[in-house]
Order: sequence, then C-alpha cells, then structure tokens
Amino acid sequence: MINLYFNTLLTNEAVHGKDLKLVPSFFHSGFNPDNFFQMGLSNVDKLILSINSLVELNFDTAIFNISVPDKIDEERINVAINNSVKANNLFVNWSRPSTKNEWIEDIRQYLINNKKDNPFIIYMNHDHPFRGEYSREFQDDIATCFDGSNENEVLLYSHIPEGLEEIRKISPSNSSPIRKKVRISQLDSHYIMRLSTLLKLFERMVTSTKDTYIGRLDWGGTYIKSIDVNKFIPQKPYFYHLDGYLHVNGFNIEAFLLANEKFISAQGESIKYLFSIWLEHYYIYLSSVMTRSRNPRIFRKELINCLEHFLSFAKNSSGEIVSDLDSKKLKSLVFSLFNLIYQNIYINLLTTKKGWRSFSALIPFHIRRKILNLLNK
Repeated sequence: MINLYFNTLLTNEAVHGKDLKLVPSFFHSGFNPDNFFQMGLSNVDKLILSINSLVELNFDTAIFNISVPDKIDEERINVAINNSVKANNLFVNWSRPSTKNEWIEDIRQYLINNKKDNPFIIYMNHDHPFRGEYSREFQDDIATCFDGSNENEVLLYSHIPEGLEEIRKISPSNSSPIRKKVRISQLDSHYIMRLSTLLKLFERMVTSTKDTYIGRLDWGGTYIKSIDVNKFIPQKPYFYHLDGYLHVNGFNIEAFLLANEKFISAQGESIKYLFSIWLEHYYIYLSSVMTRSRNPRIFRKELINCLEHFLSFAKNSSGEIVSDLDSKKLKSLVFSLFNLIYQNIYINLLTTKKGWRSFSALIPFHIRRKILNLLNK
C-alpha cells in the first residue's frame, strides 16, 4: 500500500518571483497554467490544491509536517487533509524539520512503526498536484519498482524530463519505468523510496557552508556522501509542477506557444495530447543531446530513434485517444502531428543553438526520406 511523507514550509513571500507568468515556460499535458495565474493563487492555495489532488489515492500511513505563517491557514489546510486524504494512519504536525538532526529524528520515529519498510511518496514541495487520471499506472509502477529486494530503489514521480536527461535515455513507449543503477551525491526531492533509504541519505548528508538549515533533501549547499541507488524513471509524470519548468530547463518554447493553435485545430485534443507527450519526453531528450554533443551524426541517430519510439506510441499505444478513428483518419492525425514535431525540431532546436549548421545540412534529404518512410509503415 502507498504511504506519504509530506513536508513543506510556506512564507508570505513569492517563491519564483512575480514576473514568472510573463515568461514562456513548459507545462505538462492536461494543465492550463493561465487559469491559475488569472486566479492569483497564493502559496497556501497551491498547497491546498495539491493536497486535494491526493483524493484519488489510498494510503496506509500519511505524515504531514507543515509550517505556515497563520493559524487560519492551518485550519484551511486541516480541512483539506481531512476531506481528501484517506489513510489508515494519519499524522499532522504543524512544524517541519529544518536541520539534519531534526530530519533524522523525524524519519526514525516513523520508520520504527513501519516494520515492513514500505515505500513512501517523499513530498517536499507545495505546488505539485497529483494527476488523478494516472492513478492505476502510478500504483502499478510502485509495485513493480519496490518488489521486496530493498536495494535503495528510488522512483521519480515528477520532473520526468530531468530524470531522462540525467540517465541519458529516452523512455520506450508502453513500458515499465527505465531502471539504472547509479552512484549519487545528490537527489531531487521528487522521488518515492523507503524511509530506510531516506534515512541513509540524510545520515550521509554534508553541508558545504556554516549554515545548518536544511529545508529538503536537495537543499542548496548540501551534498550526500556517495551512495548507490537503483533509480527508476517512469514514462509519464504522475505529479505536475504548477509553475512549469522555466527555472529548471529554461529552453525555448515560445515558438510552440505561438504556433500551436493552428496545428491542433484540425484534429483537436488528440494531437494536443500526443504532442504534449513528445514535449514531455523526446524533445527534452533531443535538447539534452545537442547540449552534450556537437556531432550532427549523433543528433541524426538520436532523432530517428526518438521518432521511431514516438510514432510507435502514437499509432499503437494510445487506444483510448484514437480508437474512434479509421485508418485514413489515423494516418492524417499522425501526419499532422509529425508536421508539428518537425516545426518544433526546426524552430526550437536548430535555429536556437549557435554554431549548428543549416537545417538541410543537419538533416539532409536521405534522413528526411527515412523519416517519411517511418510515417508510411
């Protein structure tokens, strides 16, 4: 059964600055950030939205360590927890650990009562709502990754593009999470793991400054003495970030935002959904390829690889999305989708990376012919 270790400390100050909404950023599929910017959600509003999204899940143990400025906020949050969080064992504390020793002490007290050492969603933010439409897949992935071996397994549940970039692999369509054993000295605070693993990470944490304050697992100015973990990266994000990815990736998505409307109008939500999958996985990966290597041959190889994976997904692995389309309409959808992807590659990658040759040189005719052959299969 799933467990939750939810930690956050809120202040009255903006987290990412007041100009974030004016800058193009990347958001996950199925989420329109404009609604939230127009509503002017406060940090507490975002926290309550995130807590309410957990209503789709059932927990054995749910632990909340929350610190907020006002008592009235505590009352609102408490109502949200009681209404939305279904747990056999519920703990709500109105403070959050803030030093290495406090984290260790807090984790240990709950680990003692969790004798089976089952996995916990380690939640150390306030603005990552759960995507309820993926509830079944989410639970299946947890069961797959935590099969009883207990070898420091960690499963990423949000910010999937960064996870794919870190392990330098694309996610094959319609499959279990990618697994890779890695030695780490730092780990993002968006993972599911056993409390015993989380305890090891905090016990091995070292601060590189005199400041002893530690707000979460990936706190600035800290590192972890090297430890091996089995890292799992799923093929879709189970929690999305309300503020997008600008402050993490910073890539150029402005052209997509401007051109998106005319392309998705022909086939509606199907293209919009499938293109968002492209952005969430393959485009991020290709962007990281260009950052790592300036060899056009490597880029061409990875481009073909990405398109083969993605087109297979678009044609075969999204039954509920395209089930009502006959073969002719399906082919039309895939071609329309490909046109959008082609423009995305051209505008967002090939014209924004200084030092790269022209589009025709980087993707010559025989490569374009190979891509068209993929579409005609």
